[in-house]
Amino acid sequence: KRPKTIKEIFEETNTDKLWRHGYHRYYETQLAPYREIDGLRILEIGADSGISLGAWLQYFTKPAAVQGVAYGVDATAAKVTACKLMPKYCEQLTIYSLDQSDKTALANMSAKNPEGWDIIIDDASHYPPHQIISFQQLWPKLRPGGLYVVEDIETSYVDTGDVYGYPLIAGIGKAPPGNAVEQFKRLADVVSRKHFGQPEFTVFEGVDHDVADVDFADGLIFVP
Repeated sequence: KRPKTIKEIFEETNTDKLWRHGYHRYYETQLAPYREIDGLRILEIGADSGISLGAWLQYFTKPAAVQGVAYGVDATAAKVTACKLMPKYCEQLTIYSLDQSDKTALANMSAKNPEGWDIIIDDASHYPPHQIISFQQLWPKLRPGGLYVVEDIETSYVDTGDVYGYPLIAGIGKAPPGNAVEQFKRLADVVSRKHFGQPEFTVFEGVDHDVADVDFADGLIFVP
């Protein structure tokens, strides 16, 4: 029997990663190398008992941990709801309630997961400064060969309005932290730093020392 494509799984779960954003165009190839990893560990910031956790549980064949982070939820109640929706995966599911810009909370969550994660996806507040903080704190917890994904980077191009009550100070070409895309663009120089004779060059306070690639897509950033 042919395994379902990520597009088919997104269609079944009705995630906006498909119908609003079209992320399946990139996830199909970016996630394929991880699909059959035995004991895969995935963390999605911005997910609790909902749709995307179910999509990952369908897509990855042997996950050891599928974890979600949401802001201001009752983590215990969210886990109960998730287990009702996906009873056979209850053991693999963990839900955390925290603010993705709270460095202490992110550190505490990381300490509870000494194994780290193979894939980390940021689909949380979409607020550019928060996207930068979360990467800074969580990139070191990515296992060797892992993948960090930042979704909804369109907020870096908006120069008016707000995101969940946070005023946007972004816009094309604006400096970080208001524009997260500009910060991640700088990783291109980290990747190639040996070519300009600065082996210690960093844009994320040293945690990016092992970044070897950065890929930009429509609404997404992939750091493998």
